[in-house]
Amino acid sequence: MIVKKNQKKKITDSEIEFCEKLIKQIDKFCQTPSKANREKYDKFKKSQMNINSYISKYRIKDAKGFKRMILRYEHKSKSINISKYDQVKSKVADQFEKERNEGKNIHYRHLQKWATNESKSFNLKKKCNSVSFTNSIKRKYKYVSRRVQFKRNMVTTTEEDILRKSDQFVEEVNQLIPQYSPDRIFNTDQTGINYEPSQKRTLEVRGII
Repeated sequence: MIVKKNQKKKITDSEIEFCEKLIKQIDKFCQTPSKANREKYDKFKKSQMNINSYISKYRIKDAKGFKRMILRYEHKSKSINISKYDQVKSKVADQFEKERNEGKNIHYRHLQKWATNESKSFNLKKKCNSVSFTNSIKRKYKYVSRRVQFKRNMVTTTEEDILRKSDQFVEEVNQLIPQYSPDRIFNTDQTGINYEPSQKRTLEVRGII
C-alpha cells in the first residue's frame, strides 16, 4: 500500500457540527455575568425601587457602575423599545424634510404631533409628545428656529388682466349661488377670515440659509 505524504484529512459533517456547538458554548460561557453582580441585580429587583432611590438608601459608592450593570442586565428587554424610539425620530425627520421641501413652515407643535402619531403606529406605551423627546429630535437633527423671509412676486399684471379675472370670478359665483339658500351665502370681501395668517418663524436645519 502506497501512502501519499502531506495528504489533508477531510473533516466530516459531524465534526463540523461538534465544533460549532463547542464554539457557541464557549461564547455563552464568556458572556455569563459574575455571581456577585447577579446577586446585586436580584436584590435590586426584589426591592422594587427606583435605581436612584436604591443607590441613596443602600449608599452604593459606584453609582454609575451600578447603573451600567442594571442596564446591561435589562438590555434585552429595552433594546426593542430603544430601536422603536429611534425609528420614530427618523420618521419625524422624513416628514420634516418633506414639509420643508414643499415650502411649509414647521413649528415645535408639528414635531410633537408627528412623533405622537408615529408612536401609535409602533404601539409604544408612552406617547412621544413630551418636551424632552421633542428636544431630543431637535438636537439629533440640528433643528433651529429661523425667521421667515418672504420673497415678493415681481410678475406685473395689467388693468385688462384684472378686469378679465374679476368678470370670470363673478360668472363662476353666479353659477354657484342658485345651489344654496340665501341664509347660507356670506360676503367675505371686507373681512379678514379668508386670509391665512403668515408665520414669521419656522424650524430649519442648522447651517442651511
